[in-house]
Amino acid sequence: MAYTKVNWAAGVTPLSEANMDHLETQYDELIALFNAHTILMAVNDNDPAALAVAASRIIGRKAAGNIGALTGAEILAILSGQAGADFSMNSKRITNLLAPNAAGHALRKGTRVTIAELPVLTTGKVWKGAAGVPAEASIFSAGTYSGNDSANRAIPHGLGVTPKLVHITQVGRYEQYWIYDGDAVVKFFNPSTQQNLAVTAMNSTNFYVGNATHYAQSANGTGLDFRWLALG
Repeated sequence: MAYTKVNWAAGVTPLSEANMDHLETQYDELIALFNAHTILMAVNDNDPAALAVAASRIIGRKAAGNIGALTGAEILAILSGQAGADFSMNSKRITNLLAPNAAGHALRKGTRVTIAELPVLTTGKVWKGAAGVPAEASIFSAGTYSGNDSANRAIPHGLGVTPKLVHITQVGRYEQYWIYDGDAVVKFFNPSTQQNLAVTAMNSTNFYVGNATHYAQSANGTGLDFRWLALG
């Protein structure tokens, strides 16, 4: 809508009927523009206009174009890469992130990154990539059990991921056992004997001990007590 001012005719009172009609017409036109949630703006000199603002919008102007009611995505596009210095989240956390999956993402799968500061973690835990958000994962876990002469006995390790290595020792003795990720055997060693005895492959919940060929040499002999250390 273009607005015109009244040019009062010489000798004609400003409150003449014609002038009042003119003002009322422009007033009615102006009022008709301003519905609920509408603001006054201008994209050309001396040409104000109404701008309706929908829910969840912010008034602004992008790199090109006119003033508008910008969406959240458009605001993020403006803010992206514009931070010139560190800024505070006021002790709040970002609670939802897409899974990092490419070089250049803040947390990258399959690469080592240095993170100067993260919220305090549980003792013995590190950050690991999860489906959408970082999650805690144990570096290691440890425990004990007593042998019971059973095959493929499941021993929960509590890591939440498949261990890279489980090391087992007999309590009070020098026998040593190793189980490696991807190698479904218990490797037994003492100064006189070495054995590889097949067991179920480890997973994110359990490692397995006990082979009927020789329970003691597969870390599950009755009457023997064992200590174990699992590394994630």
